[in-house]
Amino acid sequence: MKKIKPLVLLCAVVALLSGCSLKYEYNVTIKPDKSMDFSIIMAMDEELIDGMLSMQSQTGEQTKHTDEERWEMLEEAATEDTATEDTDPANFGFTTEKYRKDQYYGYKYNKKISNIDDISGTQANFKLEEFQNISDKTVFVKNGNVYKANLVLTSEEQSESTEGYDIGIDMLFVITLPNKPISHNATSVSEDGKTLTWNLLKESSKDIEFEFSLNESTNTMLYICIAAGAFIGFAIIGFVTSNNKKKSTTQTTVTPTQQVNQNPVVENVIDTTNPNNNENSNSQ
Repeated sequence: MKKIKPLVLLCAVVALLSGCSLKYEYNVTIKPDKSMDFSIIMAMDEELIDGMLSMQSQTGEQTKHTDEERWEMLEEAATEDTATEDTDPANFGFTTEKYRKDQYYGYKYNKKISNIDDISGTQANFKLEEFQNISDKTVFVKNGNVYKANLVLTSEEQSESTEGYDIGIDMLFVITLPNKPISHNATSVSEDGKTLTWNLLKESSKDIEFEFSLNESTNTMLYICIAAGAFIGFAIIGFVTSNNKKKSTTQTTVTPTQQVNQNPVVENVIDTTNPNNNENSNSQ
């Protein structure tokens, strides 16, 4: 790969005895709605970074450096590597984030393709080293609901990347599909059969081939499930609301019997214990 060769040369200089490690990884995730997440990870281990920093020092002795010093060096290297418009992923719609995992430090470049039909056709013309141009290339050959990819990595690129150097390099292509592929020649497969991984530096891995389908029925069933879930949710809300209204009506309704008890008829009652009341009654 063109971009990784300068790093390999630096690695060979600073790691004559101890070796060093680089990571170069393509990650692709295709979703049922045909959208695709595409990313590139470019990273190096802390031993390589510390060696490069030591070369820049006056003593030249290899020592441990702080995370701040490592990131500063990586930022300078990334700026130099993307100094022109033709090489800066940001100019091709990629977003950039720092990558830090285990002993590796580097950057991850991300891009989203809204519909893989936009990068599909009758004949593919996409090369991995031209990843910045993925939006303008034909990546998949489409036949109905079936998509096929055939990405070639030449033996020349493989030999030039590692030949003669005591270097550990992880160069992978990883794709996650919404369902199991129809066919593939991946180096390894996940337990669910949906994630395929190619080790691009293995002698037996000279190209990347995989074929998969995205059935319309799968998307339709997904939409049906979503609609059914929404309907059930509204039905439950309606039932609970109706029940609460009935309870409220039952509690506030007053029966005729209750009305009589609440408003008794008041009649004139003569108090026989009071003589004045008797006289008043007789006079009337």
